[in-house]
Amino acid sequence: MDTNEIQELKNLIQALNSKIDVKLGELDKKIDVRFGELDKKIDVRFAELDKKIDVKFAELDKKIDVKFAEVNGELKVINERIDGVKERLANEEVLTRTVFAGIILAVIGAVFKLFFFADKV
Repeated sequence: MDTNEIQELKNLIQALNSKIDVKLGELDKKIDVRFGELDKKIDVRFAELDKKIDVKFAELDKKIDVKFAEVNGELKVINERIDGVKERLANEEVLTRTVFAGIILAVIGAVFKLFFFADKV
């Protein structure tokens, strides 16, 4: 091989390298465009999902608030019932103490009458 052929081969290799560089550049641009399009599509999908999630969270918050209000109402009713039961028990306790005291007084009176006034009856 002479120098002209070697020079021609070098020129061909350089031409191929520059063509490859151009093609790689074009391919990079196409890939960048595709990735940009995919990023936009993904962003749109995420935005849609975020909206749906926000709506679902809002619905759940409303349901939780309603249930919480119901539970609070039920707790108030239960507390009122407990207070009523406490009052009844307090009244029954006073009544029981009064009846017990009355029975003790009656027994003491009967014993007193039996021992001290048994002759007069």
